[in-house]
Amino acid sequence: MKYLSLTKTNLIFGLKGIEDSVGVFDNFRKIVILTGKTHLKVSENYERIFKFFSSLGKEFLFVSEVTPNPTTDLVDKCFELTKDFEPDVIVAIGGGSVIDTAKLLSVKIVYPNIEVWEYVEGFRIAEKSIPVISIPTTSGTGSEVNRIAVITNTKKIQKRSVKMDVLYPYFSLLIPSMTLTLNKFLTSTTAIDALSHAIESLVSRKSTFITQALAEKSIKIIIENIFRAYNDGSNLEVRENLQYASVLSGIAIDISGVGLMHALEHPITARFPHISHGQGLAILIKKVIEHSFMFSVEKYRIVAEAMGIRTRGNSDFSILHSMLDAFEYLISYLNLNKKLSDLGVEKSDIKYLADDVVSYMTTSLQNSPYTPTKDSIEKIYREIL
Repeated sequence: MKYLSLTKTNLIFGLKGIEDSVGVFDNFRKIVILTGKTHLKVSENYERIFKFFSSLGKEFLFVSEVTPNPTTDLVDKCFELTKDFEPDVIVAIGGGSVIDTAKLLSVKIVYPNIEVWEYVEGFRIAEKSIPVISIPTTSGTGSEVNRIAVITNTKKIQKRSVKMDVLYPYFSLLIPSMTLTLNKFLTSTTAIDALSHAIESLVSRKSTFITQALAEKSIKIIIENIFRAYNDGSNLEVRENLQYASVLSGIAIDISGVGLMHALEHPITARFPHISHGQGLAILIKKVIEHSFMFSVEKYRIVAEAMGIRTRGNSDFSILHSMLDAFEYLISYLNLNKKLSDLGVEKSDIKYLADDVVSYMTTSLQNSPYTPTKDSIEKIYREIL
């Protein structure tokens, strides 16, 4: 077992199974185990996890309520289910939706009378939370190692992120075997999420030599492993590599933030929550790069090199089109080559999506190599409809 102290999250990797992490729980008495509604419960990992927590001799409560694109109502529901139990730690076993819900639940338990959305809008900053231990079962969110949580307000029809130091998980346990049950769709969509994090943090206006290095390595790992993971989900080495890529890009966006891809995607899944976040990004990635490439040529050259595209001696135009061809191949291979209209978005929705982008995704817009006008945003949406 290898140990690395990472910002405020203690990252533990080299774990063969959850049984290797027994010492992590020594100082806790009452454990809430937060999972998704279906994936973990129908996987072979569920019985193993139940036996592990039973063996600790501590009180624990399973809450399997989390759905994709979690909402403030979901956080409130999880709070009602856990408040009488009075946990001193939350173990989040799942993907980004589970981990983000756990983070916000950890704050809600400490400040039960404050609405979660107040943190999102910046009216409140939490100073305390109960510890969260993240055990990611996907490789894409990055939430397992950063202070970001994404949540949807169904009344306002907004999907936004909140960033607070108390949201760093206390521990993050990387157990590659926990990702072996991912199907092809989840494997591909979560990898695209991690890839978009890496690209956006690298070309961000806030990028640094640290985030550039992290993002560049993440891109290389994803490109080298995603095809093998998609074709053979039982390859443990490949699954481990993708976990590392998720961690690297997760740290990168913690420092540099996300950009135009996420600025355009969040309003889509806020209004159409049946759409996977990773699928939304897959639809956007080519067009966003096409529109922003000339505003950050040198950084996109680094992205291209990380993808294995030769840049030396080639023109900017040639590099751009090589990148677009590479993404076309990748997205098609992963069977994510959809249009928004294929997923229920209509032409009449574009105006509202663009309104959403300029009204509440301004931070991500400002992180981008350029800040598009509302007309430019509508143009991108039309091109992927």
